[in-house]
Amino acid sequence: SCTLKILVPMISDVSEITEVKKVYESTLEGYPELKGMVKFGIMIEVPSAALLADKLAPHVDFFSIGTNDLTQYTMAADRSNRHVQALYKQMHPAVWKLITFTCESANAFHIPVSVCGEIASDPGAACLLVGLGANALSMNSPAIPEVKALLAQYDFAYLKEKAEAVLQCTSADEAESIKNSLEIRK
Repeated sequence: SCTLKILVPMISDVSEITEVKKVYESTLEGYPELKGMVKFGIMIEVPSAALLADKLAPHVDFFSIGTNDLTQYTMAADRSNRHVQALYKQMHPAVWKLITFTCESANAFHIPVSVCGEIASDPGAACLLVGLGANALSMNSPAIPEVKALLAQYDFAYLKEKAEAVLQCTSADEAESIKNSLEIRK
């Protein structure tokens, strides 16, 4: 049997989940054959959702972290605005702390967490995301071979250690250095 997934964007608190779930559940009432086949998840793409991930997790079947928006809202910098795009830093420790809390919350409630956004296509960052407990990474297909090759070189304990080191950083440059230390061994 096939599992369908409903993914709701821009959620910031439990009351929004409650409202969307009313529509979701009433819609599913008209399709009894789908009972148990549809999973309900939310995007974690605003800081408020990441900070409340432990409160949101009991109400959903899965999380998907949208790192592009999460970074933009955390850093208060639009990546497409040339005046502030230098401030848009996906390796900033603040962004990684939000990702970490989201992954920890998902793990505590036994729900999967995926990551989408440009950072999942970066092989070193993908390794760090796995080290934090991300269950799935969404990326453009050309990035898959290099990400897969790098992930295959390391065990989870090592990736977790590297990810935890990122959380101790005080700048995006320090975190970038840790990410760059994960290279394909020849």
